[in-house]
Amino acid sequence: MKEPLVTVIMASYNHEKFVGKAIESVLNQTYQNIEFLIGDDASPDNSVEIISRYAAQDKRIQFVSFEKNRSEHIRNYWIHRAKGKYIAIINSDDEFELGKIQKQVEILEKDNSIGLVFTRTKYINEAGEQLSASDPKYESYQSLDHTNRERIEWLRYMIEGGRSFVHSSAMYRKDLIGDVGYNQLLALMSDFDMWIRLLLQKNMFIIDEPLTNMRMLSGSKNMSANTVGNQNRVIFEFSQILQRVVSPDVIDDLTEIFPQFEITDKQAPQPVKEYNFYKYCIDYLWQPHQQFGIHGMYKLLHTDKTKNEIEAYFGQKLFGEFYKYSNKLRIVNFNYPELTVTVNEKTEHLLFEWDKSTVAEFTIPNSVNADIHVSFPNIIGTVNIKSVVFRGKKGKSIKLLEQSSLLEKINWNDSIDVVFVNDIPRLLCLKEGGQISFSFPLCEKNFVPEHLVITLKATKQIPRKRFSDFLKLSTLLLRKKKT
Repeated sequence: MKEPLVTVIMASYNHEKFVGKAIESVLNQTYQNIEFLIGDDASPDNSVEIISRYAAQDKRIQFVSFEKNRSEHIRNYWIHRAKGKYIAIINSDDEFELGKIQKQVEILEKDNSIGLVFTRTKYINEAGEQLSASDPKYESYQSLDHTNRERIEWLRYMIEGGRSFVHSSAMYRKDLIGDVGYNQLLALMSDFDMWIRLLLQKNMFIIDEPLTNMRMLSGSKNMSANTVGNQNRVIFEFSQILQRVVSPDVIDDLTEIFPQFEITDKQAPQPVKEYNFYKYCIDYLWQPHQQFGIHGMYKLLHTDKTKNEIEAYFGQKLFGEFYKYSNKLRIVNFNYPELTVTVNEKTEHLLFEWDKSTVAEFTIPNSVNADIHVSFPNIIGTVNIKSVVFRGKKGKSIKLLEQSSLLEKINWNDSIDVVFVNDIPRLLCLKEGGQISFSFPLCEKNFVPEHLVITLKATKQIPRKRFSDFLKLSTLLLRKKKT
């Protein structure tokens, strides 16, 4: 009997409404040389009966029903037993479009430098209808679609915290992972971890066709739904994944992955290289990197052997530097909105209260010019920036939002609508992560500012009527501004 070239793996749980369509979308593929390995994770609904009927009718299906939920990591269970050269994954509520497997196989067979192939995705609701571009669920997941780039660029994007990919659209070479499979301690990011492992070996490719249907369930039923618990879990899991980057066979490539991170001495001991990268993560990257960085620094300096090696290399004690870096650590609090201000690559953060005016003051590093980025990384709602002021010595200040010559230098992110009231811009942040950025000459008319002061107010959401009234007001004001 001919060995299957492709192994399709499905983990099923409580999707009796959708699992039949998911199975049929695999069995009806134009490419037929497959084995289809399915495991059910003790579903309380009729999923087992439905899958069993399909397994009895098609010999390509092997099916195991587990009696206890999460007693086995189903994907790993089947990866250990897979016969295929390539592994494809499908969730029990998703679907393959006709021709998906064939097109992915053709790419992997043709180009050995590619180890992982994704497709574009169509997002559907519980009825199987495609979501419109205005649907909030579509907006939150469309960033999972990407364009092709080089392997090093992919690694940089993902290590810096880029979004993952639709798991059901993936096909990859089994020999690149052996029998290790997924890290089963990572509940949300085991697939993200897998993509990094594969990218450290070979490039990946995205087919520019929507050959995978991802079903968006109501009421945050998707395991990856954007909940507070999941966001906290992602921060922990991402910090664990970063451990792969400091392995001896990868760390010397960090200069290529991060051009701004310079390992000046390739002959430096491994702990010194790790120590430098941990500091880089705290200085320039976001919460998971910072947690990863501070824990890494602590581990190195808490172990006599590595501490002595690092301090001998730098010629000084480093506990004072550790105090400084531990003070930069950000603890995420999703009960409060957060403001992040970066001035010339130095970042400061502030948690402030909803529905209360807040004055945030940030120290400006000594410089002739300032590149400034203001962002709200965890806000989904509205932010009204009342003023942005540069404050110098002896009380002298410049109010940026009233300086028309300076306003032209501001870049408004697409997630922000700008309304001018009495020639002063007001910001409405409709999406998470709204930001503005601008450059400012610090030495203007002998004025050298020492602080950036932002006065703002945030509200959690906009009632429908307020939002409608706002659009009417903004249209009128913008027309007035143009005339």
